[in-house]
Amino acid sequence: MKTLAFSLLMLLSVTLSAFSQVKEVPFTQEDRERIIRNEEQIKLLRNEMNAHFDKMDKRLSGLGNEYESLQRNMITNLDRILLKIVIANVLVIITFCYLVWDRFRLKRKLKIKTHRMEAYFRKLESQSN
Repeated sequence: MKTLAFSLLMLLSVTLSAFSQVKEVPFTQEDRERIIRNEEQIKLLRNEMNAHFDKMDKRLSGLGNEYESLQRNMITNLDRILLKIVIANVLVIITFCYLVWDRFRLKRKLKIKTHRMEAYFRKLESQSN
C-alpha cells in the first residue's frame, strides 16, 4: 500500500511538473514596443556619448598643442638665459685677463724705467768722481 501510494504520488508530481513546464510566457505587442523604445533610447544615449567623447578628444588635442607651444617657449627662453649667462662669463674672463695683462705690462715698463734711471744715476756718479 505504501509503495502504491508512493508510486501514485510520484506519478502525480511528474505529471504536474510536465504541465507546468509547457506553460508559455505571454509576449504582448506592448512588450515589443517597450523593447523597441529602449533600443532607440540606447542608440540616442550612445550617439550623445560619442559626441561628448569627440568633443573631449578635441579639447584634449588642443591642450596637447598648448603644452607643446609652452614647452617650445620655455626652451627658447632658457636658451636666451643661458646665452646671457655665457656672455656675462666671457666678459668677466676678458676683464680679468685684461687686468692681468695690464699689470704685467705696467710692471715691465717700471722695470725698464728703473734700469734706465739706475744707468743714468751711475753715469752721473761716474762723471762727478
